[in-house]
Amino acid sequence: MMKEILKAALAYFEIGSHEFRTATLRFLQMLDQCTDGTIGQFDEFLRERGHEPLSPSILKALGKKPDDHIGFNDFLILMYIVKTRRPCCDLCQTFLQGLYFTCAICFETEEKPFNLCLSCISKQKNCLHGHGLLVDNFAMLHSKSKALKLQLEKKPLQRRVPMITNHPPTSQEIQLHDLFQHLEDSYVSKETHIKPVLFGSSDSSGDNTSKVCNIG
Repeated sequence: MMKEILKAALAYFEIGSHEFRTATLRFLQMLDQCTDGTIGQFDEFLRERGHEPLSPSILKALGKKPDDHIGFNDFLILMYIVKTRRPCCDLCQTFLQGLYFTCAICFETEEKPFNLCLSCISKQKNCLHGHGLLVDNFAMLHSKSKALKLQLEKKPLQRRVPMITNHPPTSQEIQLHDLFQHLEDSYVSKETHIKPVLFGSSDSSGDNTSKVCNIG
């Protein structure tokens, strides 16, 4: 996954202005001149500027130690992580490189979102603030897209029969299409656009006990 992050970071560097690329190279030179040029020194520099310290799990994923010299690729990766605020799991502190779950309520209301890796999602159903609305990061991004908003403004096309058929639909085919229509309505609707649908079993009081959910 770090290879993909490096590709993204290199892409930003390559499409950046001449001044941006020159400043990047100049900063690395000055870091070597003013410090010992290690990743630890760069981490200390980031802290002085008010950034969060680099998580040990980030360095582990990078395959580096604090006293290792920071190379050009290392710098681009770390700058990309810092600027895009790539998170770590709030339960085990693992660097979240791919799919993860985040609290939708904290994402909207708190200064720092609550995030969980796929390994910890089964252990922790609520965030530290007591919210129980966890969605994966791709679903969260999709829910914010203008394309989805435009889609929700349109009336969904109701289809109870296959688009192409050479015979009258059977009761099972109708039931199948009705069931899928129900799934579509549950996943994407005006009511669930901001607040994702909760999935899970209910206890004897009728309260939903499983708060982990996904949205289309």
